[in-house]
Amino acid sequence: EVASFIAAYRAHRLDRESQILAQLAAGHAHIMDMVPAMYADVDPRLHPAAAHSVLAHLVRLVKIGRVHCNGAPGLSSVYTLAA
Repeated sequence: EVASFIAAYRAHRLDRESQILAQLAAGHAHIMDMVPAMYADVDPRLHPAAAHSVLAHLVRLVKIGRVHCNGAPGLSSVYTLAA
């Protein structure tokens, strides 16, 4: 059923967002510091793709004001939790 698929997908995305916020709270300010912890069960060769997924989340989190970034969001940017 489409509705249950969408609900599960949304829940997964929100869970990933929570993981990113937890990584920031733990002091990890760079995407490449977050990815190994968040994707520990994923083949490290896939971490570059995972980094782009984390970046997409961070773009949204910056846009809605939950996260600050030193300039435009990018793979090498520094991220911090908003006050």
